[in-house]
Amino acid sequence: MCYSGATKTIFAKYYKYFKDDIRLCGAFRDGLQTYGNTAVRTDIFRLPPTNPINTAIELDELKYDLMKMINTISNVHTIEIGSFANPKVLPIMRHTKTLLDYGIMHYPNINYTILVPNYARLQECINDDIYQKVSGFSYITSVSQAFQQKNARQTLDESRKNIIQCINFVGSEKRAKVYISCITECPIAGHIPDETIYNTIKPYIIMAANGEIDEICLADTCATLSSSDYTRIIETLYMLGLPYSKMGLHLHVNMNIPERVSNARRILYSAFEHGIGGFDVTTMSQGGCSVTMKSPASNLDAEFFNTCCNEWLAQHNPSLITPPAWFP
Repeated sequence: MCYSGATKTIFAKYYKYFKDDIRLCGAFRDGLQTYGNTAVRTDIFRLPPTNPINTAIELDELKYDLMKMINTISNVHTIEIGSFANPKVLPIMRHTKTLLDYGIMHYPNINYTILVPNYARLQECINDDIYQKVSGFSYITSVSQAFQQKNARQTLDESRKNIIQCINFVGSEKRAKVYISCITECPIAGHIPDETIYNTIKPYIIMAANGEIDEICLADTCATLSSSDYTRIIETLYMLGLPYSKMGLHLHVNMNIPERVSNARRILYSAFEHGIGGFDVTTMSQGGCSVTMKSPASNLDAEFFNTCCNEWLAQHNPSLITPPAWFP
């Protein structure tokens, strides 16, 4: 096959994007939030959290799922290993430190991050010697006052100030990722207007421009984000000064509903077309905000993500899936 100069340029762009520029984050922490809801683990989670037998069983299950996630997701860049959330709210997160040590010992080439909900919890990370072990911290806010109050007991303004305090304390030594939950819809307040979305995210765009935030990750909390809304939002954020390479996507998909699967595929195609930098994927078939939702949809499945990658490449040029002989 004869390749023109333009075709070579396009191939080089897409090949580099899919092989080098995409940051795949294993959404292990989000999967933990609904860990006790799956049928195979129901009996385990009926035991008291302090029961030593329960703790051992839980850890064995978690280590297996961590191993599966790392070995299954090709080119995984980072594993968000857990959260320093209040253990009274999310008891499963008490295993975060143990899992971090296990991951570092058995899979040292992976970058590990931890979500910290506030400045006080960040201080606990430092006191527990976790600070030196992770490559970065994640912080979470939303575009909904109602969601933020219920999920974090903060207003959006308090959340922003808290994130700024954490990032200023950590500095540029560690990577900073900020989740923006409830894009277009909140499980409590319903539809979120575009103006609210953009006004809430603007301060974080400024921080990203100043090098204080490495990734702003849009989270489809309710699994109802449409592909057209997603494309409009990321293009507007780009015009407001946020590079596509600093955008991330945390998608929830109900794989049992064909319409939602098709919509998720279109969202991913749009993300690929625009060069979105980060994607949260999972092998755990679960995830979501269990604090505010009874039955959240699962995180983006890693196998489905890879399938969409290959489909999108094939639609552009079948030869893009396998590098031609001339490509280094």
